[in-house]
Amino acid sequence: MLWGQLRKDLDKFSEALAASKARHARKQAKINPPAPKKPKASLEEVHAEYTALRRRIIDAIADNYVLDTKGRETYKKTASAYAVVGKYKVNSAFIDFDHELRDVNTMSGGIERNRVLKGMAKRLGVRA
Repeated sequence: MLWGQLRKDLDKFSEALAASKARHARKQAKINPPAPKKPKASLEEVHAEYTALRRRIIDAIADNYVLDTKGRETYKKTASAYAVVGKYKVNSAFIDFDHELRDVNTMSGGIERNRVLKGMAKRLGVRA
């Protein structure tokens, strides 16, 4: 008889503990709802984002380091230092940024390329 009563009490306690844990979990879910998962960007969206950032960097290089108005327009259209250097006035840092941009274009790893491009954008003051 004693064992039977002990068994019933243990079962009641287990049920009460499980109910308490469930109530606590529901309360926590209300307080801290799980963050919604961001949908993964498609390859086209990633490429479009990369292209837009690259274009903003080219514009920033042109605005900050090409000193002639005509040279700025030429660099924005062609993104080629060959079309600008020797024909228009440029800042000495222009070549460094242009070479770095060329190096980014030849990188094969997308993650590494985007990391370098974002660092370059930060140095130029462009929002990445």
